[in-house]
Amino acid sequence: MTPPTTTPPPSYSEACATTAKQLDASLQPASDCGSREVVSALERSTVLVAGAAGLVGTQLLHRLLSPPFEAAVKQVIAIIRATNSREAADKLPEFLKFETFYKHPSSAAAKLIVLYGDCSKPNLGLDDDDLKTAQQATIVINAAADTRFMRPLSDALSGVVRTPFNI
Repeated sequence: MTPPTTTPPPSYSEACATTAKQLDASLQPASDCGSREVVSALERSTVLVAGAAGLVGTQLLHRLLSPPFEAAVKQVIAIIRATNSREAADKLPEFLKFETFYKHPSSAAAKLIVLYGDCSKPNLGLDDDDLKTAQQATIVINAAADTRFMRPLSDALSGVVRTPFNI
């Protein structure tokens, strides 16, 4: 009697490649994922993104300033923790600078306002003129967070929770 044949288990890299293919196949284009509802909610809105230079914030800016969403939003205000406007602009990732200012220069670049401040401070650390600009937002997305992981949890959370109330 011959023993049943079994296939050897896939290697780690093969398993990762298979999982990646399955994930790619399961992801639907934005047009099939309810983007019409999102575009409708963003219609003629001014969106403020606090923490715009962070991991989540940069992705939000990229999405808001790219089709189909950039056609819907009136303006995107990015608040970046910095001490001056040059430092804030330098914190924008290169891909966002390229996408915003070169790929869609007529629409996206004109919609982006970069403000420097500190979301943990009153009035987001903005001067009076920048605070007035921030207060024009009709939608606020708080992606700001303190990434100093050695701080007590209560301190880190209080900064995140307080940010929207500092506008």
